[in-house]
Amino acid sequence: MKRFWKTIDDLGIPRKVLDGLVIEGSRRGWRISTPELDKIPKTPNDSYGLLAVRESGKPTSFFLRAFHKHIRRTVKVNLEELEALLSNGQVEKKSESGWVLITFDEIPIGCGYSNGKILKLEMPKDDIKRMTAGLNNLLASKK
Repeated sequence: MKRFWKTIDDLGIPRKVLDGLVIEGSRRGWRISTPELDKIPKTPNDSYGLLAVRESGKPTSFFLRAFHKHIRRTVKVNLEELEALLSNGQVEKKSESGWVLITFDEIPIGCGYSNGKILKLEMPKDDIKRMTAGLNNLLASKK
């Protein structure tokens, strides 16, 4: 649980935002759910709720997008940087080191990791494909 709270604190999410939610460990990390969802009977292999933080301490992109309004550690990218992230997986960008939420035009994109000089996109390949398709559609509609 210490790793979960370290990630939450590092992202700058006020702990009070999670008040009233159920936080429990699973095989893959920590999940967040509502008290109502937590009342559903489970077998030992069941897990409900949103996978928020993996065992490694990496926040999931779904969690970051869901709680984006409360995250202080964000990195804003421009169109050129977003295109580079989606195609190459990384871009030169000075930012705070650690896990970050990448945003473009106030839109939460997903999880990234920065060493302070290089920003790496840390999202599932399927999410990257969807983001690339969405970006291409957006650019085509603006022509």
